[in-house]
Amino acid sequence: MSVGDPLVSVVIPTHNRMHYLPNTVKSVCEQSYVNWELIIVDDGSTDGTADYLCEIKRRDQRISAVLHSRCANPSRLRNAGIARARGGYITFLDSDDVWMPNKLTEQVGRIRHDLHCRWSYTDAISIDDHGEDIAVDLSRPWKQPSGWILDQLISADAAIALPTVLAERNLVLDVGGFDESVRLCEDYDLWFQFALRSPVLFVPEMLTKVRRHSGNYSHYANQPGDMDRWWLYICKKVYGSTTNLQAKLACKRQIALRMRRLAVRGHATGEP
Repeated sequence: MSVGDPLVSVVIPTHNRMHYLPNTVKSVCEQSYVNWELIIVDDGSTDGTADYLCEIKRRDQRISAVLHSRCANPSRLRNAGIARARGGYITFLDSDDVWMPNKLTEQVGRIRHDLHCRWSYTDAISIDDHGEDIAVDLSRPWKQPSGWILDQLISADAAIALPTVLAERNLVLDVGGFDESVRLCEDYDLWFQFALRSPVLFVPEMLTKVRRHSGNYSHYANQPGDMDRWWLYICKKVYGSTTNLQAKLACKRQIALRMRRLAVRGHATGEP
């Protein structure tokens, strides 16, 4: 670590993920960038997570834990971690994902030399339950742009995985953290708010491994039509809070698209 390296706060929410959590924590501890603090927010786990957290806190004083009562709300858990964060930068990691060892070094180094971008994200690899790489679906290549990308986010052309993002602490606080009322797409709701205020810096390196499996929160929390309903909701939020005509047009298009999808689904299932 060089003199002046800013403290990075890493926030991990977890619930009964002892099958994955140690590897996730290990990937933070093995970062080449060492000026970090790790805040793990446990959502009332019953699988021995509390004992594990006590053990790792004794081994590394950079690690702290918040024992939260069960809420099943990732946004609330992440906000609890944000409230404890002391770093100039805040980054998020889910308890089943892992970072490459140079993730923070590359990301912090690049964003510190950019005078305009207050947040950043990296490229990512998808892995399965066993940690094996998952083949990339090339049917719809996602864009990973830098700069002012709000309209590309709204139109779902740009993809940003939550564990790849690092943001200035003040930016996270400016937008009020995660909207706890949003139960799906809560990460994109936050990216929308970031993108309203700052251009983003993309680091074109595979520095994060995102695990895809049946236990992902988005799988068991997602009912038919929920994705469209929540995307509709967060687009309406942006539409009412920006004067950017291009962003408003992107919102109107998405609102129309999602309402049409919901109408088709409702007609097919007999919903009014």
